[in-house]
Amino acid sequence: MTDIANQKSCRNYERELQQDDEPMNDVSAARVVGVKPATLRSWRCRGIGPTYSKLGPGVRAAVRYRRRDLEGFLDQCRQMPSMRQA
Repeated sequence: MTDIANQKSCRNYERELQQDDEPMNDVSAARVVGVKPATLRSWRCRGIGPTYSKLGPGVRAAVRYRRRDLEGFLDQCRQMPSMRQA
């Protein structure tokens, strides 16, 4: 790989990391997790679901999610299939 190609590859990787680390609202986060935004809101109220950040005090403060937290939540939800006895 040439130095120029390597530099472009590094810049693309850095750009992807920045995009992955961008905070996202509940609509975007719901798409990543595969549920409706209302489900994420319900989970927050019940104290379950993925980790989130609240931007300010009060019930109307904006909520944001990080992709790595959403992916970590999905990893925690993974289930191994069990063998059923016939």
